[in-house]
Amino acid sequence: MLITRHPVETIYYLENPQRNISTYASTTQLTVESVVKDVFGVACVADIKIMLQYNKEFRKSISQLHNAMDDDLTLEMVFRVASKEDLLRFKKSLLESSLDDVETSIDCPFSATIQLQDGRYTWNESTSVYEKQKERLSS
Repeated sequence: MLITRHPVETIYYLENPQRNISTYASTTQLTVESVVKDVFGVACVADIKIMLQYNKEFRKSISQLHNAMDDDLTLEMVFRVASKEDLLRFKKSLLESSLDDVETSIDCPFSATIQLQDGRYTWNESTSVYEKQKERLSS
């Protein structure tokens, strides 16, 4: 049995091109806070699916952003597990927002161990970055 010292949080990328809002949220934040409502104006992920199906302006904004045909629109275009690339954009935005601060280090924005599309990452305090965990061979 594998025991981790920190809870593993999955990180999600949420984007509403109609309202020009994008953000990142952990599983806990999605459960406890009103992140979905803040970004999409609806109560839950199931409601985003309904918006994607019936809200023409929302569909049009996604089509334009992703240069996609109306029939090709998916929930993953606006709500998905974040990737390493997403996390790098997030770090860049954190650094840009803290340019006025003298310190260049970033506080851990989520749980110390997170799950992204391409694996698990652990926060390194000394470098202020999430580093990919090495795969363990099972015996």
